[in-house]
Amino acid sequence: MMVPFAQTVTGTRRAAGTYDATTGAWVAGATSAISIKASVQPAGFSSIMRMPEGLRTKGIVDVWSEDALVAANEATGVEADLLDWQGEQWEVQTVNPWVDGHHAPDLSFYKAIAVRVDR
Repeated sequence: MMVPFAQTVTGTRRAAGTYDATTGAWVAGATSAISIKASVQPAGFSSIMRMPEGLRTKGIVDVWSEDALVAANEATGVEADLLDWQGEQWEVQTVNPWVDGHHAPDLSFYKAIAVRVDR
């Protein structure tokens, strides 16, 4: 099923990075362009409250998509996806599958929360 009001959203997927053994500096992984169909909306109260206080003062959006996005994973070194939306860049913070097997069994998609990247 299509996510209602979906539009094309582009962005950047970042592969896992590593620390340089000699200098200890972080070396970012490779990047690739992504394009998804998503409905991006101002974050609801519950999404805002899920963010740490330091992120609550930035712009926060809910991203509903059939395509899975990637949030950062410190254990694996994977960095979060970056989305380009309305002339701003947004970093994905959380991604959760959303399946409604009771009311609409064919309705399944992902809800991500993204925070505006500082300019």
